[in-house]
Amino acid sequence: MKAKDLAREFVTFLSSRAIAGVIEVGGVPLLEKLGFDRAVFRLLEQLGLKYDLLFTDGLYSKLLIGLFILVFDYLMAKLVVFRKAKQKVEEPAAQEDVQDKEPETESSRTEDQ
Repeated sequence: MKAKDLAREFVTFLSSRAIAGVIEVGGVPLLEKLGFDRAVFRLLEQLGLKYDLLFTDGLYSKLLIGLFILVFDYLMAKLVVFRKAKQKVEEPAAQEDVQDKEPETESSRTEDQ
């Protein structure tokens, strides 16, 4: 791998992780402020679940943002950071030469000798 490609991968990886960090740091409080956890709490109460652990502030916001970050990181790694470089298309004439060549077999090697 060339140093230039390695540097590009490194910078895009750090950038994507920085973006994910900003989303996480800002997303959890934003969801809490919008009332996401309270909506889940009401749903849990309607279902009759009364465990204190289930009513922890920020728990469901953190879970939702964590799931989003997981998908975001996967997509960034697949589509941006570690994408394969586009290969140059061979000229059609070069492809025809390869097709016209007869594959070398054991019998053709012995005939040449």
